Amino acid sequence: KFAPGQRPNVGSGGRIPEAGAKVANHRQSTETRLNQRILAGMNAYTVILSPEPDSGVYSVTVPAMPGAITEGETREAALSAVAEVMATWLEIALGEGYEPLPETPEVIGRQVASVIEDRQAEGWDTAIETMLVRPAALVAQLWADLLDSTGAKFDEWPRSPVGNI
Repeated sequence: KFAPGQRPNVGSGGRIPEAGAKVANHRQSTETRLNQRILAGMNAYTVILSPEPDSGVYSVTVPAMPGAITEGETREAALSAVAEVMATWLEIALGEGYEPLPETPEVIGRQVASVIEDRQAEGWDTAIETMLVRPAALVAQLWADLLDSTGAKFDEWPRSPVGNI
């Protein structure tokens, strides 16, 4: 798991299976990782929206995904952007063997406190908003990747690893 302030590092030398590792074990771990990615993509995560009073731009952070930060010129644009950022964060992190932090009150509270502290430092009011957001289109992309990697056609793949969809 990531420590606060860390984020996935794509260039950090990949994990190479030991020589002689069985293909079945590799397939099982790949399937397990795909299942984790699909389940993570279905979850909704708490986001913190922080409007900038001068410009009206909304900054958005995701406490469970350190480094997942974006903005939008409107609230709707910011929410759309954060859903995309979350999907990208999950794709990179889970591909590297990491997952989001647990959404505990402490994790969310630390991020809320940090955002409020930043707003106070700027001389802004402390009005922020929290809500739940799902990652954008991650599940559909994961299914497409899974089908591509197995060579299966959609009609040959009757069941989801997490149940019928």
